[in-house]
Amino acid sequence: MQRLSRVSSMALSLVLVISLAAGMILPRGLAASGEAANALSNFTTGSFTQNGGVLKVNRTSGNNIVLSDQSSTAFTLSADFVITETGDNVANIVFDVDDPASPGTNWMAVSVLPNENKVRIFKENDRKNFDIRTPLPDTVNLKPDGGETVKFSLKVVVTQEKMVYIYLGSVRIGSYYYASYDGGTIGFMTFRTGVEIRNIQYTPGQPGTIDEGFDTNIPGWYGQSGGWAVETDGLHGNNVGVGDRFALSRLCLDKDTTFVYEGTMTVVDGMGGGLVFGVTDPARPSSNWISANIDLNRGEAKLFKNQNGQVWSASRTLTDDEKHAKQQNIRIEVIQGGQFNYYLNGSLVGSYTDSTYDGGYLGVYTFKGNNFYNHLQYTTGEAPRID
Repeated sequence: MQRLSRVSSMALSLVLVISLAAGMILPRGLAASGEAANALSNFTTGSFTQNGGVLKVNRTSGNNIVLSDQSSTAFTLSADFVITETGDNVANIVFDVDDPASPGTNWMAVSVLPNENKVRIFKENDRKNFDIRTPLPDTVNLKPDGGETVKFSLKVVVTQEKMVYIYLGSVRIGSYYYASYDGGTIGFMTFRTGVEIRNIQYTPGQPGTIDEGFDTNIPGWYGQSGGWAVETDGLHGNNVGVGDRFALSRLCLDKDTTFVYEGTMTVVDGMGGGLVFGVTDPARPSSNWISANIDLNRGEAKLFKNQNGQVWSASRTLTDDEKHAKQQNIRIEVIQGGQFNYYLNGSLVGSYTDSTYDGGYLGVYTFKGNNFYNHLQYTTGEAPRID
């Protein structure tokens, strides 16, 4: 069996550090824009009234989109909301509006849903592919005065790398990636709800440093299927009770690339999941993919190829410590020519050589699992030392 030297793969990480600077996601240390915040006070469309520092967005029979005269790709927008006319109780920050004179369905929104106790982010004309609802943590109280009045502070941060960060008060709800985002007009929206908005602060341009919590040098993560969000403990896939659900990156490797892909998987609940590579069709990942996984239901770790059904596998039984460990370290070595090695917590699970391997995208997946993935790192080199 050929084994990639750990020393060699670590030394090669400099290549990735350089290339990451031009990538689509910068998890830490985003450059500050240097532009001052303003009140975002010039609103031009929708049903609203404005009195001093209070913007009242009226309740209508459907979407009431109140747009400003500001348009940007990267920005920070925050405001305090009080729901004054109940109904569906949906209040939104809206952005990515392509045509402010006729918004139609070409826009994105971040919604607070008090009736569901969730925050929603979606692209109106692409809800089939991008419509995510994240449950609020216990630390968030939408009725802070103890009565029935819903009040909250919402902040949305959008970067040039197409990442959207959502905060309620000081609590980060999650961060999300939408590949087709290209910026547009910014404003507010309600759905069959009346709301008063105060303390509006808008800063155009790339935001300052964001503590991502998700440590990776792999660009462009997004939830391909199921429920996924970037949280303070990493990339979170909460898909208990359903089968294979994928989060994929935008990193696609050809079949001749020798590389190491590794990271941690923390199982909160459910059966398990693993790291994924060799995804040839990101729109239909289950059609062709390879994984190094942990299956707590069967009590095994397995390296396998799947094409809407298992093609081959190499596995071993989990040790007692591994069966009860919450966090596991998964390491995949891919050697030019289609040789794969899978190490779990430093111990070899199995190896396999597949001459039909054709490269593909990197990702992770859950199988009836609620898992966190973190420290996802990729290193490569043209001629690594073999020992």
